Amino acid sequence: MYNIINLAMLIWDYIYSLLNMSSVLVVRLMNFVCLPNKNSGKVSAWRLLLWFSANIALIYILVILDNIGFEVKFFAAVLIMILHILIVIARMVMMEEENLVMEGIIHRDKMQFSKFQASIPNAALYISSVLIFISLSLAIQCFDRIFHILSHANENLDFIDYNIFIVNQIILWAYENLTYTISIFSSYSTFFVALTKFFLYTIFWLFLYSVVILNIKQVRAINSLIDGLKSKDSDIFYLQQKAARCPGFIKTKLINLAIESPDKVVRRRAISIMPHAKVASFPGVYIFNLHKEEDEEIKLWGMKKVLDILNSSEIKYEEDIVNKIVKSIQYQLRKKHSEKIIQLLVDAKKTLLNQIKR
Repeated sequence: MYNIINLAMLIWDYIYSLLNMSSVLVVRLMNFVCLPNKNSGKVSAWRLLLWFSANIALIYILVILDNIGFEVKFFAAVLIMILHILIVIARMVMMEEENLVMEGIIHRDKMQFSKFQASIPNAALYISSVLIFISLSLAIQCFDRIFHILSHANENLDFIDYNIFIVNQIILWAYENLTYTISIFSSYSTFFVALTKFFLYTIFWLFLYSVVILNIKQVRAINSLIDGLKSKDSDIFYLQQKAARCPGFIKTKLINLAIESPDKVVRRRAISIMPHAKVASFPGVYIFNLHKEEDEEIKLWGMKKVLDILNSSEIKYEEDIVNKIVKSIQYQLRKKHSEKIIQLLVDAKKTLLNQIKR
């Protein structure tokens, strides 16, 4: 039994290494497609819409063109489907790596995807899931036209009918009057239907594991960090270490906590986390909202942490970001602040301008 377990683990390690290699290429492709913001990690909605539209347009062209053989269409549909399956797998590999970093099993500096954490947002994952099923419908239609497994019962089956066939395999209950197509498909080629179901359920559980289970695990770890910051009994030094290992999307939550929390102790603790979590967007957001902070001590603490981030050798800002932060500093210099705060704002401005000169 022990040998069987070891063999299974060796096989899985080999498979995982292959998935990891493919994920590197896919993540780089998606980073080019999505081009996430370097500081916030956000992806423009129009980029995702363009990516989805391009894929749908390609599938539509394959469907309507009659001068291309079904063999060519079949392989094109399979390639589209494999690409999007690999995108789902790449996201799963990335999330697994992020979870291992949060647990301290992998050091953050050893992360393979540290620069590409925002390359496959959840929206891209949902798009890929839809495109997997649409491309699978086209692949099954072409396969059926080549070998006449299903269409021998009805020569008038079109692309929509095959989509309905796929939906029918996913849904565990049947709608009797949905379409005549379902009765045609359910009456012939039980093996083919069973094979399709197996493939669909494999994709479904892969998606469930990557999106739901890994996501829940990650969200629980992040929520425990946020709850720890809100608790006065928690160990701030441990939370700082944990924040340094958290994925990028937690940064928005930390910033909101540092600025909007009604408890000044929580605001101070959240601010303390920023340099450790390397929140590059914190200086700009905090300086812009500086006049809203009523506690002078926390203002000073926040500006000192802003300077820590600006002076960090690990965080560099592009010129347009520097100009935005400088505008926020100019805005705050016109507000009523103490001499210490004004001096810290001037120091922050000098630090930013020196970055441009370099």
